[in-house]
Amino acid sequence: MNLKTAVILPVLAAGLLISRSVFCEEVPVQVLKIDDFDGKTMYNLLGGKTQGYEEAGVKCIPTFTDDPKERFGDTGASLKLDFDVTKNRSFAFYWSMLTVKKNTVVEGRKIEIMSFADLRGHDVLEFQLKDPQGGADFTIEIHEDVDGDGVYMMGIDRSSSVDVSPYIDRMATGKWQKISIPLIKFASIKDWSRLLEIVFVFKSGYGILKGTVYLDDLELVKYPPREIP
Repeated sequence: MNLKTAVILPVLAAGLLISRSVFCEEVPVQVLKIDDFDGKTMYNLLGGKTQGYEEAGVKCIPTFTDDPKERFGDTGASLKLDFDVTKNRSFAFYWSMLTVKKNTVVEGRKIEIMSFADLRGHDVLEFQLKDPQGGADFTIEIHEDVDGDGVYMMGIDRSSSVDVSPYIDRMATGKWQKISIPLIKFASIKDWSRLLEIVFVFKSGYGILKGTVYLDDLELVKYPPREIP
């Protein structure tokens, strides 16, 4: 999006002053934009499908907002996730497929197919987050397609999950902030050229049970060589 300025503030946590964006002063050398939500469609910029979840009162409903009071920046739109996991032992999620459209030729005919997004060469997952109420916690899962069937199957394909809470500045409640998560934290992923999807997961008993968060500028970034914490 244009004219966007991230709000990056230090936070005092467990008696230690921690920067919530260790890469905020560096200029990336490579950026893969997964979604900026400006198109307000259920497909990301890679061409992959996106979707929320709703069943039996448990939900994570994605919509888009271009309200200047809600969106990130001066133009475009942001993703709005309304979640409800008040039911005991429930969870809800929003997922975005990490596949890309490619043209190929089959029997002399040009056709369009979906292929894995090759995400090698990046080292940080970044996105903008706004939590109006404060207290929203969630995890991010990345799924790797081990058997090559294009569908995530628990117990067959790999899944790696990271708790976002340590990366959130709780002093910035109601304001936009950049979340930067080193990809090495997704330790179970073995092949970054065979990723299926990224999933934002809300769980009961984990932060507030019902609320709204806003997301924008979901991307994978490579920074100049440095030590990644």
